[in-house]
Amino acid sequence: MTLLFFLLGACTPSPTAPTDTDATDTATTPSPRGLLAVDNGRSQLLFLDDDLSVGWTAPLAPGPRDLALVEDRVLVSDAGGATWHALADGTELSRVPSPEPGVQSAQPTAQGGVRFAVDTGAGVWWIDVDASGAETGRIALDGVTDLRLLRTLPDGHVLLTASDPYRVEERDADGLVVTELPLPGKGYLATRTDDGRTLATTGADLALVTFAPDGTVERRWQGSADDGLDWFSGFDHDAATGDTWIANWLGHNAWGTGPHLIRVDADGAIVETWEDHEAALQITHVLRVGGR
Repeated sequence: MTLLFFLLGACTPSPTAPTDTDATDTATTPSPRGLLAVDNGRSQLLFLDDDLSVGWTAPLAPGPRDLALVEDRVLVSDAGGATWHALADGTELSRVPSPEPGVQSAQPTAQGGVRFAVDTGAGVWWIDVDASGAETGRIALDGVTDLRLLRTLPDGHVLLTASDPYRVEERDADGLVVTELPLPGKGYLATRTDDGRTLATTGADLALVTFAPDGTVERRWQGSADDGLDWFSGFDHDAATGDTWIANWLGHNAWGTGPHLIRVDADGAIVETWEDHEAALQITHVLRVGGR
């Protein structure tokens, strides 16, 4: 299958190289290399080794969806909060409860706490908490429906996707809309590159859209049901190679019918897939680890 594709994006920063003064006779443990994936069908976190075999799994509370990697720890959201896990083996290190139910997204804050994106059915907020789960602030996201993942930008603004109409929203630190970008279908994740481009996935539309800094559509990569693709959710783009890993969520009675993860290169070809229906049911998000 031939696909037209081009993406520019920000890759996960690599660890800081040691200086000469750091050198000792003590051996260091190399960082693992592979993929992290959230399976919300079986409420588990998976680490896939470099050869895409399952390295370890860890149980999660119901409703997991979002992922964040901070050095050797992994933050995973669930319906009632988030848990920190050891990257080495998935061991749960601590839990951060949410002040409100209905957590859709969780990301670490610069202050050492967690920012939750919450949809209770009665309202949508982002809520900041400290490491113990004590609330330190919240912002109402009026007019947002179908909230999924939320990302905080360096200037304190946030990116999210919403419905009616389908769009990417950028909101300022007070929750006010700064920019709206139209999407061809129901959105899931939106991210911003260092050069100002915005990337977003759409679910059933099977698209990964790149907006130029001025808001115009620069590129649109279109997946196909002929490749077993059903619903695009989270993704991780590598600017260095142009490759993008995309989670193909297999809900809506699509269990066992296609790949859980696909890797698309800069030319638009699907060059690698992961499909193991014994190991996983439906993957919502994926992150590269160690430059995978």
